[in-house]
Amino acid sequence: MFASYLMCMLIEQFLYCWHGNQLIYKSNNIFNSVYNIPWINCDVKCKKNLLQFMTQTKWPIVITARGFFKVNISVFISVLKSAYSYFTLLQTADVNADF
Repeated sequence: MFASYLMCMLIEQFLYCWHGNQLIYKSNNIFNSVYNIPWINCDVKCKKNLLQFMTQTKWPIVITARGFFKVNISVFISVLKSAYSYFTLLQTADVNADF
């Protein structure tokens, strides 16, 4: 029962991180996509609107976890590594406590 609970929690966290990573990746492409339209042939009002939009989409959209860290795949992997390190530390501390 504990193993199935653990797998469900890992999958849930992975899905959040995966979609956060996809959001960052796709929002990076908005600026380039807008620049590649034929804006040279547009009127001045359209050019100003495109410039304002491009200025606002210069930085990617990022989901943060309570403002502490970005939600993406690299954070998910670092959380897994840290959790495994703490687990092995507790396991060795438990083994050493028996002696």
